[in-house]
Amino acid sequence: MRCLLTICALQILITLDGQDFSVTAPYTSPTRSTCGASNDCALETSEDHQYAVTIATAGDWTFSLCGATYDTRIYVGTLLCSGDLAFNDDACGLQSEVTLTLVPGIYHVTVEGWFGNCGDYVLDIYTTAPVGPEDLCVGALNINCGDVVNGNTSTATTDTAPTCGTTDGAPGVWYTFTGTGQQITASLCGSSYDTKIRVFTGNCSALVCEVGNDDFCGTQSEVSFNSILGTTYYILVHGFGTASGAYTLSLTCATPPGPEDDCVGAQTILCGDVLTGNTSNYTTDVQPFCGTADGSGGGLWYEFTGTGDFVTASLCGSTYDTRIRVFEGNCSALVCVVGNDDFCGLQSEVSFLSVAGTSYFILVHGFGSSAGDYTISLTCGAPPTPGPEDCAGASTVCNSATFTGNSSGSGAVDDVDFSNADCLSVEHQSSWYFFQAQTAGTIAFEIVTAIDYDFAVWGPYSGTPSCSPAGLPIRCSWSAAYGSTGLQAGSGDTSEGAGGDAWLEPIIANVGDTYILCIDNFTSDNTSFDLNWNLSNGATLDCTPLPIELLRFEGYAEEGRAILEWATAGEVNNDYFSLERSRDGINFTVIGTTPGAGNSSALLEYSFIDRQAELGPNYYRLKQTDYDGTNSTSPVIVVYISPSSDNASIQLYPNPVKDGLHVIWDSRAASQGVLSIKDIAGHEILNSEEMVGHRIIDVTGLDKGVYILQLTTDFGAIVEHFIKE
Repeated sequence: MRCLLTICALQILITLDGQDFSVTAPYTSPTRSTCGASNDCALETSEDHQYAVTIATAGDWTFSLCGATYDTRIYVGTLLCSGDLAFNDDACGLQSEVTLTLVPGIYHVTVEGWFGNCGDYVLDIYTTAPVGPEDLCVGALNINCGDVVNGNTSTATTDTAPTCGTTDGAPGVWYTFTGTGQQITASLCGSSYDTKIRVFTGNCSALVCEVGNDDFCGTQSEVSFNSILGTTYYILVHGFGTASGAYTLSLTCATPPGPEDDCVGAQTILCGDVLTGNTSNYTTDVQPFCGTADGSGGGLWYEFTGTGDFVTASLCGSTYDTRIRVFEGNCSALVCVVGNDDFCGLQSEVSFLSVAGTSYFILVHGFGSSAGDYTISLTCGAPPTPGPEDCAGASTVCNSATFTGNSSGSGAVDDVDFSNADCLSVEHQSSWYFFQAQTAGTIAFEIVTAIDYDFAVWGPYSGTPSCSPAGLPIRCSWSAAYGSTGLQAGSGDTSEGAGGDAWLEPIIANVGDTYILCIDNFTSDNTSFDLNWNLSNGATLDCTPLPIELLRFEGYAEEGRAILEWATAGEVNNDYFSLERSRDGINFTVIGTTPGAGNSSALLEYSFIDRQAELGPNYYRLKQTDYDGTNSTSPVIVVYISPSSDNASIQLYPNPVKDGLHVIWDSRAASQGVLSIKDIAGHEILNSEEMVGHRIIDVTGLDKGVYILQLTTDFGAIVEHFIKE
């Protein structure tokens, strides 16, 4: 009796110490560790755990520590801390397992380590009795949308079924459900062993693979697929190799993604629309970098036809970390227009000037794997008056006096993108400036600050530069260093990344050279800066503000006429514009004038119709004249006037072009044609390229000059000219 009391006292002590567990078989423990436990039973020199196991049915029962992370020993007895029924050291490698025939009752299991070892383990207790009819496909258990079921494959038999994403392995059990027409996710994530899952259609004697998986969430499995309404599906839950154990199977049903999951199925969006949706069920898109990169979460597409307005596509107000990208071209050859990651907190917004009739493709997706509810709005209207946060609103620096600057944001237009960024990534809190060398010499400057400011300089330009800056900057610093930055003699470099020292070589300027400067507050904390000029070797800055800020000069054909359009972001002493036309691109004649605005800081739009344009190529340029008679001239553009015929017309833009030439064929009689390009001397550059509808031709490798593009169809040929800048 004294012995029994001692044992009872010891059992109570162990239970209070948290080292004893009372369970009912069959049972699979969570992962536990003996490290730090007491050596209560002292069957070995290591820490141990004791289990009181209730066996309710007679049969052959297995107690397994296979899969433990350390060298185990296991004891099974009728008394606490005993091994009078069974003991094992190494049944499965260095781990332990025993099987014995038991009658109903309470049995004591001690988990020990060999010679002082301790570590993580899972104790699996199961009977070798058959698991049930679900051991076979014909006895599959029903499972429905939203169900979460638990089971154990330890006593199931091995199945032979067709390879389906993965192959046969350890014993398995079967489930069945009827398709709902929704997207189905069958998941074993959270199960206690290395699982596999396969889904079939057909019938149990002729199974047809639907989808399968081995490792989706660690060593557990998950599959997703679109079900067909009324179709019977069979799910096989099994293990890798010989693995078996406790599992959790969940079946989730959701509405499958629509056609807008792909670019070719893009949903139409119009000016003024505010649309909502959820990206969770959509697939990942792999598309060109455009202001931001791909993520691993789902995305969906919208299509918008340009109106010629200033367009803002906004995801502000969405519930997750969004990204947005806008492309033109076509779904098989997308060309970046603009993109954004974080504009309004973790949500995104972009703005751009649309071209009338151009198709734009908008991709709504997330940062990383983020997905969720979104709201997209499309606003169209006149461009806002540009502020100093945009290149078009840049201040002109008129002398070498120190000035103070600051910014509260990145402006209405993304002036920095993949085509002109170099070391910069995006604008944070940006300030834009123009400066011009009045006399030749060396230009350096210091941006005085205590935080992380970056900067870039583009140029030199002759006359008024256009916004956004074209090409890569001649100086670019993205140093992560806090403190002053700028141009300083002896720096030794002209561009630097995050590891740079914040200083670059000065600029050697000629008389009249004009530059664009962007100063960006990477820290984004609204801290101001001072800019100190350091001019040497005779350099001075021009104190006369630039006459106009020309945003664009474009032209197109319409019913035998040439429509010419241009816009300015600011004008100083601007008397008038002259429109000049040429047949050869060399000798120009004035065909009309339009009054200027004098002095203005607002965005102004102008247009002129040339009703006397001749058939074939017409070259145009825009000349701006001040009140004092000084003038500046724009780059040349070309508009081709086609004869009226059933062979339709062809449009090229931009023209002049630097990289991607858009070719649009408005065909009314032929379904396809063949493109060729020749230089002005007649040498063939490109030939036998099939043309249907809209195409983008990469002309980056062409030399500067005039080229001839010809489209040949069964009804004749159409000839256009374009200028490569």
